[in-house]
Amino acid sequence: MELLKYTAASPKNGYCNKILWIKLGTKKSTAEIQEVDEKTRLDFQGGRGYAVKILYENLDKIKDPFGPENIIIMARGPMTGEYRWPGGSKSVISAISPATNAYGEASVGGRVGEKMRNSGFDTVCITGKAPKPGVIVVDACKGTISFEDDPGTENALDLGKQLIDKYGKETTGVFCIGIAGRKQSRIACVNGIAVTGSLYIPRQAGRTGMGGVMGSKNIVAVVFTGKDVKDPPIADVKALQDAAKEMRKVIAENDKNQLDLFEKGTSGLVEITNKIDVLPVNNFSTSNTPESAHIGGDAFMKDVFKKTVPCSPGCNLGCGKLSRVKLPDDREVDVDGPEYETIGMLGSNLGIFDASFVAEANYMCDTLGLDTISTGYLIGYVMECFEKGYLDKADLGGLDNVRFGNKDAARKLITMIARREGIGDVLAEGIIKTIDHVAKKNPKARADLESFAVHAKGLEISAYIPRTSIAQQVAYGTSLIGAHHREAWLIMIDAVKNEIPEFNQKAEILVWYQNIRTWVDMAGFCKLQWIDVRNPESASRGFPSKNLATVELYIKAINAVTGLNWTMDQHFKVAERAYNMAKLINIKRGLGRKQDHVPARAMGKFTMADYDKLLDRYYDIRGWDHEGVPKKETLAALGIAG
Repeated sequence: MELLKYTAASPKNGYCNKILWIKLGTKKSTAEIQEVDEKTRLDFQGGRGYAVKILYENLDKIKDPFGPENIIIMARGPMTGEYRWPGGSKSVISAISPATNAYGEASVGGRVGEKMRNSGFDTVCITGKAPKPGVIVVDACKGTISFEDDPGTENALDLGKQLIDKYGKETTGVFCIGIAGRKQSRIACVNGIAVTGSLYIPRQAGRTGMGGVMGSKNIVAVVFTGKDVKDPPIADVKALQDAAKEMRKVIAENDKNQLDLFEKGTSGLVEITNKIDVLPVNNFSTSNTPESAHIGGDAFMKDVFKKTVPCSPGCNLGCGKLSRVKLPDDREVDVDGPEYETIGMLGSNLGIFDASFVAEANYMCDTLGLDTISTGYLIGYVMECFEKGYLDKADLGGLDNVRFGNKDAARKLITMIARREGIGDVLAEGIIKTIDHVAKKNPKARADLESFAVHAKGLEISAYIPRTSIAQQVAYGTSLIGAHHREAWLIMIDAVKNEIPEFNQKAEILVWYQNIRTWVDMAGFCKLQWIDVRNPESASRGFPSKNLATVELYIKAINAVTGLNWTMDQHFKVAERAYNMAKLINIKRGLGRKQDHVPARAMGKFTMADYDKLLDRYYDIRGWDHEGVPKKETLAALGIAG
């Protein structure tokens, strides 16, 4: 069903300056194209900034995250698809989250954002609900936007490949969901799939349940197709080339002796996190184990990894890995990753120390359309409940011996969660409703059940237990999307390198990290070139953990693309505006100071008084009041109507 005929805008200086709105309805669906005015572009820059602005302006209409009034937003920044830079591959998918009932977002690498640009758009917004499952096709080659029939393929990876083959391998990228999204799981992910060479490369927008929001709209995939735009016109080609050359040099000369991401990917972090007491083991009950070597970088290089597969052609960091694993039915399949988060959550957090199993579980989650972090957390929580006697065989639909280390139980639970079968129907609702479910049977144990449920705002924690770092505890607690490290990863500089020993420093660096990480998600940069490869030149730039020499290269790159010629402070003010606006979304959804905390298991030696002292200082630096609400003068300085 054709919704609109159009002529695709050509990108210039990083932007198409077009937003596509698709409004689905039971009787009629429509599509319209909105121009992006200069003030919006300058004030919000793209990517996460556009998503925040759109949600904020439409917030009063949105009641239920799974209601038709919610808006799922797919957005790119000016650096997305800019492969002359080593790491211009990021897009965001955003909506009001079914996991937290607040601001939700997941970033995703790969080439689908490039294909969105080639189809003529910076952002796509989908609201309403289709009368039946289907596929949205944005086809710049034909000049049409249409709603097509659902192929009926429940396997997310197969669905993506099928649509790419149909619309053109060289020109097409797909965001798609699996059975978990179709079943409106609150922990469902979105797969982003495109082709490089002969490889179909999937990447995942994993967190906050964006796959469930797509499913609630009866959208199983969004297809972008358009003619390849190689080296689109930008403001200053030579300046970009110079910055990119220096960035590639920093990576080439330093990655090998630091995290060695090109060889090991992020799997090498297992040895590091185990050594510094951060690795999740047995539902975060402990943080190191002698078994970690079995799921460390060397184990994956020996038994699982087959090839380095960067997100984009221009990246020489190459943290992405292609694995091959044999399934229990003897089929051999290719797997995207696993990355550290997946290894921690589907490996050590479950008491399973088998690299091949982790790759298999990763594959299951990708095909079913599940966030590996939340899935691994929830299964670990169930295992602890079973071992403590809070759940038994009858509660688990006949599953017995659901203890740490049980691979068969983990496999079955992954499938049950995705298909909402038995206890999986509860787990698909997320950790808060899981606590409620178990507490109904064990009302006197509720305090204990809450104490070892490690989350913030209802989002299950990612694979770093912050007991040794109060800075990271507050980072998890204040993260706008819940307990995820995306906005600030401070454990290494706080607890290990001791680079922020002063109390005020911890709050100041947390704000700075949240701002820069927001900014890279607005711009479309990958952050790993900055955060995971320390530039030796940063030693002479002041605070070493800011890695300012590399930040300067990022600034040079985006200025070269856009022609803005802004300073770092000017760029970061844009990020601060978006961060405060997203905070207002959470406030208006009912989240306050109470939801900016983490549970006891995450706190280690630190007390609630310690935590609140740092939280107060953080709020003060942010210009927020005691309850975490941005003050009027803070909003006025950022040009936000409160």
